[in-house]
Amino acid sequence: MKTILRLALFASLALNATFAFFVFTRPAAPAPSAPATPAVDGPVAPPPIDQHVWPDLQTDDLSALAARLRASGFPPALVRAILAAQIDEQFAARRKALRSADANLPFWKGQTRDPKLMAALVQLDREKQKILRQVLGADAEMNDPRTRLNQNRSYDFLPAEKISALDSLLNDYEERRSDLYASGFSSNTDRTKFDAFEKEQHDALARVLTPAELVEYDLRNSSTANTLRTNLSAFNPSEAEFRALYPLQAAFDERWQNDFGLTLSADERRQRDDAQKLLTDQIKAALGPERAADYERATDYNYRRTSQLVERLELPPETTNNLWAAQKEFQQRRMDIYRSTASPEERTPQLAALQQEAIARVTPLLGGASGVEAYKQYGGSWLQNFVPRPVPPRP
Repeated sequence: MKTILRLALFASLALNATFAFFVFTRPAAPAPSAPATPAVDGPVAPPPIDQHVWPDLQTDDLSALAARLRASGFPPALVRAILAAQIDEQFAARRKALRSADANLPFWKGQTRDPKLMAALVQLDREKQKILRQVLGADAEMNDPRTRLNQNRSYDFLPAEKISALDSLLNDYEERRSDLYASGFSSNTDRTKFDAFEKEQHDALARVLTPAELVEYDLRNSSTANTLRTNLSAFNPSEAEFRALYPLQAAFDERWQNDFGLTLSADERRQRDDAQKLLTDQIKAALGPERAADYERATDYNYRRTSQLVERLELPPETTNNLWAAQKEFQQRRMDIYRSTASPEERTPQLAALQQEAIARVTPLLGGASGVEAYKQYGGSWLQNFVPRPVPPRP
């Protein structure tokens, strides 16, 4: 970067708070004590920036600049931000050249998705990161491997040397995955290739981790674990329950996870439905009668949506179960009306009255009419299905 101003600007944008701490806390001569004054509302002028800081530090030699910044007490995050700014500028012309086709693109057209362009941009980013690593070493990363891996799921079951090896392996496969997608690959259209890549990664993990460690890894990071967490979001399982259900879900996923019914024959769809029913029965048996009832309720799609709505409206947690109980009661009473009446003329006013009674029941649970309207859209569609809609006449 050729000017102090541009470097300071980037640094202040990237890590303004850290930069301010460094610059504004330089030693100053002690001031005579004065009586305390009350705080004043409104903007407060920032302290002046020391104009001699950057001229003493700035250089186009990245390694020298990093050394000066570290010696001056700049924290690693700010050193990384400043070095990244200079490296970005070095690559700006190449990026602009690659993006030249999009420079004058009309607003109604999307940007180019040319696989070669995407691959070139990915390679450009890798070159920039490589330079940053050469200059800063471990400080080039946002966090150390343990922290990075722990951002989503805990990896505390692994020793430090395994975490480092795992981090390196996952980074390699992430780069290869980026190459696949940059080449125009789509996991939806090339499922066989995607499955082979995922299996290759899992086999590589098995060579780094012990069998027990691989199990723990899968429990935290596999697609099966993600599916199970989603399905059980309203069930709130214990760790023991999650561990008991995981192998059941894994066995089902191994055969059916990637078959979405679009290419299945009628016989295969029946097999998948039977396998899904068997999985549900196995899960209920593993949980026991009481928790099985909780599972059946909590894995209902509308129940989960209602649970999310209740949380968003900051209502008591038991509201979800109360609404579920009301739904079951009124749906049963609706069926009773159908069984006991023979004609629509007799049935319709009874159903309309039942619908109004149901709305009156749930309104206080949801905090008023606005809550009821939101509930109708998120899990409470049953409130609108009491009276059959009239069939429009044929033209």
